Amino acid sequence: LVIPVNSLDGQMVGWVCRKMPGKMPKYVYSAGLEKSKVLFGADKITMMNNFLVIVEGSLDAIWLDQNGFDAVAILGGYISKRQFDIIEELRPTEVVTCFDNDDVGRRLTGDVFDYFSNRRLVSCANLPKNKKDIQDVKNKSEIQQIIKNRTIIYGGFV
Repeated sequence: LVIPVNSLDGQMVGWVCRKMPGKMPKYVYSAGLEKSKVLFGADKITMMNNFLVIVEGSLDAIWLDQNGFDAVAILGGYISKRQFDIIEELRPTEVVTCFDNDDVGRRLTGDVFDYFSNRRLVSCANLPKNKKDIQDVKNKSEIQQIIKNRTIIYGGFV
């Protein structure tokens, strides 16, 4: 599966390829794609809910979009200053983390909290313990409940 990656203004800057299950590495990126300078899906954000969900992978963002939520992906386990700046440009009232259910995901949630303190409302969508990431949640109403029952981790507003 090959998915185009666009800049905030909609220009294609590269692609991500998801390999078949069991093949490593799981994701391959086009040569020259500077993942730290883009947020996958940012060019499609509508702010329909006044909050923005941040995930690790492109397929997670696509899955949330298909289920009615604005979502962007950082394309890995690290979030850069430029990616934080893009989130600021999108001007969400609330930033919702929905990272993978592992140590990297917990660290990323802390990074988002640290960066946005005194800037944005930050919350965390808590995945069930038996789910690795949001794509593992197949039922739309369960996804909606996970997002609805998110935990506020910082209450500052713009």
